[in-house]
Amino acid sequence: MTTFFSLLTLPYLVTGIVLSISDIKARTVPRIVVIIGYLSQLAIFLAYALEFSHLRSMAVSPAASESGKAGSPAVQSSLVQLARQVPAPWPQVGTAVAISAICALLMYGMSKIKPGALGLGDASATFVLTLSVGWFSWMAMLYWWIAVGLIGLIYLGVMKARKAPASVAFPFVPVLTAATVVVILLRAFGL
Repeated sequence: MTTFFSLLTLPYLVTGIVLSISDIKARTVPRIVVIIGYLSQLAIFLAYALEFSHLRSMAVSPAASESGKAGSPAVQSSLVQLARQVPAPWPQVGTAVAISAICALLMYGMSKIKPGALGLGDASATFVLTLSVGWFSWMAMLYWWIAVGLIGLIYLGVMKARKAPASVAFPFVPVLTAATVVVILLRAFGL
């Protein structure tokens, strides 16, 4: 089931890749991509929650199950059984939105502590990428911050080994995207 939940988060991957490429090539994070990515991911979560609510109502009312349009009776029956076993996703949607906002505000705050190290683009990318992380849990958010730190250190080590000047600003969105990929893969495999 966790693998299915991971598939629901695929829009983050497309958004993360587009934002990473933009950050690497032009050192910009297009706000329109952030907005479209966020709304796309949120729409998928909401559509899933609505469909789940419909399946849950079919589980409660056999009459609704007979008139449902989920395909064959066998498919309907297995979907209804699944709906009975899995907790309702509405709290997950709320948690994802809250985690997304909290992480973006933390990243924005960090950008103000040492201006130039992180920027508003990094906070914007955090906003969209952590919506997917938040879908899983608060613990996934903690794993994400740990992954950002570890991947960021590796990234800085590689840049230092390549003898990049210390004054050069490095694109950080690829680090944020990689951390998101790591956390979602960990969750997909039940870790």
